[in-house]
Amino acid sequence: LGQKVFEAPVGEWRTLGTLDGECYFTIQVKAAEGGSYALLGATRAPATAAPRTPGSGFPMLSGSRVANDLEHRDGIKNARTLLLNNTFSIEANASFYRNALAGQGWQMMLDKAVATEKGPSRVLVWRRGAEETSMTIGRGGGGSNVVANIVDKP
Repeated sequence: LGQKVFEAPVGEWRTLGTLDGECYFTIQVKAAEGGSYALLGATRAPATAAPRTPGSGFPMLSGSRVANDLEHRDGIKNARTLLLNNTFSIEANASFYRNALAGQGWQMMLDKAVATEKGPSRVLVWRRGAEETSMTIGRGGGGSNVVANIVDKP
């Protein structure tokens, strides 16, 4: 079809994205026993949306790479999900976000180390007024992966 497809490795996942008309589609695929496992995301761009630089307005450690930055609406809620990769440790990322988000007026609700099949990770949750930010930081792809979900009316 001549459409441009963006591709990025994220740990054991491969993320593909393309714009088709007013919709942006992402597919995250990984190998699974007997085949593959995939997650599909579809986002419709608002008619007045101006292009924005992925990751803009969200604090991140120097050298972080934005693998995905999607805004979505779910009923009355507006949300944004970011996937960042960097070479810093889980704890260095957690420390950075504790300071950066507190400096923006967010209050820490949860800060918990979690053991997973893939190794240690950390879950962080903040609130600021009616907004909530939840974040998971784990190892993968030779560095750390940070998944942040910001919701305006949780």
